[in-house]
Amino acid sequence: MNPYETLVQIEYLSLGIIPPNVPINESLKKMSPGESRKARRKFRKLHRKAKKEYERSVRERLSRRGFIGDKETIRPKMVKRQLREKMCDEGLIDIQKMFGAAGEDPTVRQRIERHRAVNISIQMKVDY
Repeated sequence: MNPYETLVQIEYLSLGIIPPNVPINESLKKMSPGESRKARRKFRKLHRKAKKEYERSVRERLSRRGFIGDKETIRPKMVKRQLREKMCDEGLIDIQKMFGAAGEDPTVRQRIERHRAVNISIQMKVDY
């Protein structure tokens, strides 16, 4: 294991959640019910935070300054503002599909995406 991975695992543990290379179900069973509940709640908090960050980055594209469009996607008849709004709406729908709706049980794919988003956000925190 390289030093970067070790730092990422330490960051996971300092946040109070289970690192990605450890079996989750086994780890939750080994914890007391209170600790298990805390770990799950912290993970949900982190994945909601990551989801908000994705949504914020998509909404930034609404402004002219934040919009980066390809020449192939821009149609001459379409007004640029309409294109930005359309792309923003599509991006928000994709994020909703990726993370799942609040209060519903996530699919297997949505769970994977949630774990990936939390992992990326934690890796960005760790400076190598």
